[in-house]
Amino acid sequence: MSLDLLYPHAGDHSIQNAVLAIEWAQEIEIAALQVVRDAAKAVLKTYPKVETQQTLRVNLQPGPGSVPSAESEIGGYSYSRFSNSGELEQQVQLNRQSCLMVVADYKRWRVLIDDAQNLFAAILPALPNSVLITAVGLQYVDRFVWRGNPAELKLDEVFRAESPFIARHSLQCTQTWHSHHGFFERSERPIRHNRLDNINVNIVDEPKGRAIQILTSHRALPEPAISANGALQSVIELQNELHCLSKEVFKNLLTEPLLAKIKLKGS
Repeated sequence: MSLDLLYPHAGDHSIQNAVLAIEWAQEIEIAALQVVRDAAKAVLKTYPKVETQQTLRVNLQPGPGSVPSAESEIGGYSYSRFSNSGELEQQVQLNRQSCLMVVADYKRWRVLIDDAQNLFAAILPALPNSVLITAVGLQYVDRFVWRGNPAELKLDEVFRAESPFIARHSLQCTQTWHSHHGFFERSERPIRHNRLDNINVNIVDEPKGRAIQILTSHRALPEPAISANGALQSVIELQNELHCLSKEVFKNLLTEPLLAKIKLKGS
């Protein structure tokens, strides 16, 4: 089999999108959310499309004859930037319990983490003093498309047979399949945390050919939770650690020729 017929999503790399996330313990009030939004205004102005997200809160009043009522309230805001062709490039989702940065135009980690640091540097100090950061997450979705006959796609030339993240039987399957592998692992780097790692692989048929989709997700839970005020350095260090971990997963999942094709070999 020739890997020439296996096309990474972005040409020189396979990343379809990346998500960086911060979650905090308690849902903040709407007024506090608006304070955070205003504090990040200078950073968020680079995202021209702004949408207000509404949530429906149901009030249940106990007692005979009571009727549940529901009212809509602000749940968060989304900020989006698009390419000239109308495709999503980046999005920030700021809500009452988390902040997510979604990146569909991934270029280099250094560019992404610098953008994230600028955003989080504005948001974290503006959160109420009582807010504790309970999770820091990083997720990648990678994609490859096979432009040849599906029967000629040799998965043992894509995935390492000895990889701990995929069942060896999968490499002999000739049709579509899904693999999910998730586990917790404790770490002291860069701060003490428990971490949920997920490595999911999908082999699916698309109009352009048979596709390989790989989701790597890492959700670090600080032990103990850290105060949002002053958490920036720990958050960025955690994100960098999760990025390195994601690369190590790939190096233990994909074969050397494919790693070289997406410029991960030796990096």
